[in-house]
Amino acid sequence: MRVYRHYDEFESEPVAAVVTVGNFDGVHLGHRRILAELLDAARRIEARSVLMTFEPHPTAVLNPKAAPALLTTQAMKERLLKAAGVEALLVQPFDASFASLLPEEFVEQVLIERIGAKAVIVGSDFVFGKDGKGDLGLLAEMGLRLGFDTLGVEPVAWTDRPISSTWIRDCLRQGDVETAARLLDRPYEIEGAVEKGSGRGAGLGYPTANLGGIQTMVPASGIYAARVEIEGRTQPAVVYIGDRPTFADTRSIEVHLLGASMSLYGLPLTVRFVSRIREDRKFDSPAALKAQIAVDIAAARNILGPDAARGFSHGQT
Repeated sequence: MRVYRHYDEFESEPVAAVVTVGNFDGVHLGHRRILAELLDAARRIEARSVLMTFEPHPTAVLNPKAAPALLTTQAMKERLLKAAGVEALLVQPFDASFASLLPEEFVEQVLIERIGAKAVIVGSDFVFGKDGKGDLGLLAEMGLRLGFDTLGVEPVAWTDRPISSTWIRDCLRQGDVETAARLLDRPYEIEGAVEKGSGRGAGLGYPTANLGGIQTMVPASGIYAARVEIEGRTQPAVVYIGDRPTFADTRSIEVHLLGASMSLYGLPLTVRFVSRIREDRKFDSPAALKAQIAVDIAAARNILGPDAARGFSHGQT
């Protein structure tokens, strides 16, 4: 997949381009329907499939207070789109200058002159241009005049509700990582690096890797069964998210690996959430917390199956 970082850098190819435009945060099942239409149309007319997205999220520029927590970093998004088969990705910096383009200017200067679009495929609720004044109707009208086809793709529904990034965020706020996974068609994941912690986990007999540097939305506080990728290896794990109320401590994300022996300090980790075991809560004593941790680990092993082997030591805090 060829990646461009501004539409001025985009190199039109001798073949036609089929284009889609959007944030694609999460690359969920609704987005995948659009991608399927994009790739199918590109094959039919022997064109290059092009996806245009934005960095940062437009709302972060236009209304920062309302900017959503992201489901994917730009790097995550690029990996997912490459795996889906997109041939060219245009990551357009979204700033005041770009936001000031009139809808007609966006179509003529970006989609036609720079990208060479012969077909544009977008969600049926797509809006574009200054103040969001462009919509699917205007796009279709300009297509007839300028010579490109237009297709609006209806949302994909699950349980009679349209799948959206907003719905997935709502699920994560409630700790419902299982529904989030259904809407994404894969487990929800976060990425970070292992940092030095307080040592309380080791003191309880359950050392943990403390995860920091996370740039995407973190699910609600609680205990989760998860699978963790470390340097290409996947390990079963129990993940704690919360404020450690038993110790009146600071908020943390702690990963307890099951069936592994390794040093993790400084390593990047990808955590893929499988199921929430319980909510976070305060215990009367460290001993009571330790007893509950044993119950949580047993529950995680039951959820994760045979690969959640007993016994581990990874030398973390």
